[in-house]
Amino acid sequence: MSIRTALPPPGVKCKTCTKDCVIECVKCDKCNGYFHATCSHLSVYCLVYYFNSRSQYVCDGCLSDKLGVEKYDEQHAWVTDLLERDNIPPLKSSEPDIKSPEQSESSQNEQTQDPIPPIPPIPPSLDDNTTKPPPICRFYQRNVFQGCRTGRHGKGCNYEHPVVCWRYLNHGPNNAKGCRLGKKCPKYHPLLCRTAVSTGECHKKDCKFNHLKGTKHTKMPTPINNAGTDKNGTEAIILPQPPETSSWRTQPTTGHNNSGLLSQGLGGGPNVNNNVNNTSFLGLQREIQQLQTQMLHFAKMMQIQMGWPPLQGPPPVPWNYNQAPQVPYMMK
Repeated sequence: MSIRTALPPPGVKCKTCTKDCVIECVKCDKCNGYFHATCSHLSVYCLVYYFNSRSQYVCDGCLSDKLGVEKYDEQHAWVTDLLERDNIPPLKSSEPDIKSPEQSESSQNEQTQDPIPPIPPIPPSLDDNTTKPPPICRFYQRNVFQGCRTGRHGKGCNYEHPVVCWRYLNHGPNNAKGCRLGKKCPKYHPLLCRTAVSTGECHKKDCKFNHLKGTKHTKMPTPINNAGTDKNGTEAIILPQPPETSSWRTQPTTGHNNSGLLSQGLGGGPNVNNNVNNTSFLGLQREIQQLQTQMLHFAKMMQIQMGWPPLQGPPPVPWNYNQAPQVPYMMK
């Protein structure tokens, strides 16, 4: 790209300052006039770009004529600046204002009527603090049905019991049948058991939170009454218990008395101590038999309820038929 020549031909003068163009000048491509670099009001970057490229320059006069900008008088500009500075309202026209009869009557009525006083602001009432709803009952939040002692509707409770979203309470937020609106739901969403929501089961015995519909709970053993049956009347498993009193425990222990044995052997009378020992031993055998029968009954009941296989012994050892029979060696 060729560099533009900056020096004009001799005898040319600047159109702005009317001095000779001896130094670098800018040429207007429309009027072919020359301007000093300082008179062109261009920045250094624009001047460097102009001299090192084939870009065109248009002076202010040609630009205003091209855009149709009219030059206004300096005196007129001075008057407008003065009016804007002093905020002087514009002069009204001398022509009479012609109005319709309806507009004239309305203007007369506005002039004759008294001005309407502004409406004072309504002072804040003293009952604003009392109109706030009470907080929600925390027992009702955890368990809608059995949490608050006043019941689900909260009659007599000092706290609020809002209307529950049944879709959220029965199916939770993750199910398609549940409620996924969150805070946008107009009804109240109570607290739910996190384990029941995530796994569908609750293994806590005394869980105080709301559970979803179909939550599985672990079955705890039912208490057994004296008759051996539970609350439903079915036969329950009774563990064998040792007897509270037995004859062999209540009998006093006697030491070895040689004199007594000699007297019994010599006298030939009835052996009282032997009879007592025989009766105590027979009672102990009966109690052992009762314990055995109870243990067998308990094992059968546990086998039926738990689904255990029947009790079997160890499997027999298979006989190796390839092995020769071993005969004991008889020494001569």
